[in-house]
Amino acid sequence: MSIQVTPIPKLTVLTVPAFTLGTANAAGSASTAIASDSSLLLYDTSVPTTIVSAASAATGSQSTAARRDHTHGMYTATAQSGQTALQDETDEDTYAPPDMIKYSPGVAKAFCRIADPTALVAGFYNTASITNTGAGNSTWVIDTDFADVNWVPTNGLTQQLNDDSATSFASPAAGSVIVYRYTGAALTNRPVALVGHGEQV
Repeated sequence: MSIQVTPIPKLTVLTVPAFTLGTANAAGSASTAIASDSSLLLYDTSVPTTIVSAASAATGSQSTAARRDHTHGMYTATAQSGQTALQDETDEDTYAPPDMIKYSPGVAKAFCRIADPTALVAGFYNTASITNTGAGNSTWVIDTDFADVNWVPTNGLTQQLNDDSATSFASPAAGSVIVYRYTGAALTNRPVALVGHGEQV
């Protein structure tokens, strides 16, 4: 591009700047003058978009730039679910943090495996102790109590036995239950696995 220099007349007509912002450089064609203290259109009054979860990225199409101190709106973060909502399985727009999942009705609140006669096998949860009061007669003591006596203890054998082994429960309390272990009609200290479901304090 060539520029032809001509004498500047005594009276110069100044033009409103018409610079545009774009994605590439381009030569202009106007032969007009602008004042050094002119204002250039760089910004507008558009409000930045509100951030939306899972929104796709986009290049945008505005011909003006955002101000350096602009602020995007932010969607409200999902709230944490409470113990009551998890226990009642309330349908709400919340999330269950790891330390609260245990309050869901379908999650075991306590479990353990016991050997002969009272030894806890590694891997127990929310179990304070197993107290033996006789052959096949033990008390399972819960660490953090259930809300009431209406929790459900269940059991299973920890090894294959070719006999009529059985387990029963008695005297349930919020924090304990008596466990009877049988082989046939006799109480025996055989290994057993215990699981407890119910509403917790």
